[in-house]
Amino acid sequence: MVGMLYWVKFVGWWLPMSKNSLLAWFLITSVFFSVFLAPTPATQAQTDPLYIVYINDQAGLSLVTQSAGGWSAPQTFVTAIDLPVYSLYASPDGQKIGVMYAQPYADGSPVVLKVYSIPTGTLLFEQNLLPANMPIFSESDLGNPLYEMTRAVTTALWSPDGQKLAFVSGHDGISANLYLVDFTSVPTPTALESHSGAAAFPSWSPDGNWLVYSDLETFGGAGYVSQGIYAIHLADAQVVTLDDGTLYPTDVTRVGWRGTDTLLFAPPSYTAGAHGLYGWNLSNAATTAFLPDAAENTLPVYDPISDIAAFVVPQQAGNLVFEPGVYTIALASNTPIQITTGDWYDVRLIGTPYFQAVGASGEMLINGQTFQQNSLPVGALGTFITPNLSGVVVYFNDGIQLSALDGSNPAKLPIEGALPPTWSPDGQWFITYGFTNAGAGLLSVDISTQVATLLDTTAAIGGLWTLVFDTTP
Repeated sequence: MVGMLYWVKFVGWWLPMSKNSLLAWFLITSVFFSVFLAPTPATQAQTDPLYIVYINDQAGLSLVTQSAGGWSAPQTFVTAIDLPVYSLYASPDGQKIGVMYAQPYADGSPVVLKVYSIPTGTLLFEQNLLPANMPIFSESDLGNPLYEMTRAVTTALWSPDGQKLAFVSGHDGISANLYLVDFTSVPTPTALESHSGAAAFPSWSPDGNWLVYSDLETFGGAGYVSQGIYAIHLADAQVVTLDDGTLYPTDVTRVGWRGTDTLLFAPPSYTAGAHGLYGWNLSNAATTAFLPDAAENTLPVYDPISDIAAFVVPQQAGNLVFEPGVYTIALASNTPIQITTGDWYDVRLIGTPYFQAVGASGEMLINGQTFQQNSLPVGALGTFITPNLSGVVVYFNDGIQLSALDGSNPAKLPIEGALPPTWSPDGQWFITYGFTNAGAGLLSVDISTQVATLLDTTAAIGGLWTLVFDTTP
């Protein structure tokens, strides 16, 4: 998984193409929360065909298909969409793709959400998320509900079964509210809430029974101002108030789900990233403290399979309940274990029960159960471990190096300007965009054969792509 700083660099490459910098700024936040903070599925069933859906240089959507015979030729299945595209949302059942983009008008750029079938490209659903001719706002408009609405509407999230899509919309022209569209029937948006603030950061429970969201007064210049955090039990529309804005006025970050009804979260820290780690039981609204609020740590990452979280205490942390270093904590025992000291910036989940720590002290692979440590090679632009732990992919300015975990048997592929990798479920290959001797475009890189295959030279430079496959049990 890509580190936050590298991801922002990638998004920054694409953002200058945007016609609405405010909405594009919020893309960074929404993508970070939806991608990096999403819980890792416990099971993942890959089925053929597997699609790569991406934006082509004709402002349309293309796909390539994987089968036993290899990759297919590119196929355009949506001929034209407006730019910029903020996000692609592939449904977990592999049957639908959501596209969120700006539709240019003379006065502002209303955002539109469309859902297409895969691979036919049939339009299944369309919703304007902002009214036409929205005024142009500036930072002086912080707290203005219309301004906050424009920054909230680039958020959508599929239910775990891929049948429902929760999204934030301000099409009523009053405020940004949370809506749900059900694709098992005629897809019609249903309002789930109507608070005065901007709905933000929706999160589905793994069984799809709960949907948690925040109501923000403002996204703010230095942080969020929350009016409440709520959980909706969809079967009976029961709403549980987790916080009315009193305990967590600057909101919280969703870390993941422990089981089906306990949401893990961390209050924000502006020096380290997070204050502690907690769990909300949505059935009874009880809160469990796994790390104290006085702790200054990076945002913990959680592995739901091993029930282990990992975090870093950076050297610049203010209140040192724990000394600087890398830690893991088995939530069942609730006892943090310091793995190593040093100057570390971040930790990310690789695969059960492995974590990758990144910092000035280098890069390290950690077994969260045995605490074994392995030093990793360090790249100029990033180091990524294969999900199956078979090797390391190291990004340099002039190429991508493939090697064993210890850096032995290196092989450098001449791929320049590559974007962060998107891994296949089995870790045998990854997708990137880069420049090769054969041309620039969308690439598939095979780890075992060390061969890069140019899939499509008409993929948009700096455009988005996503893998589509069936993850339903």
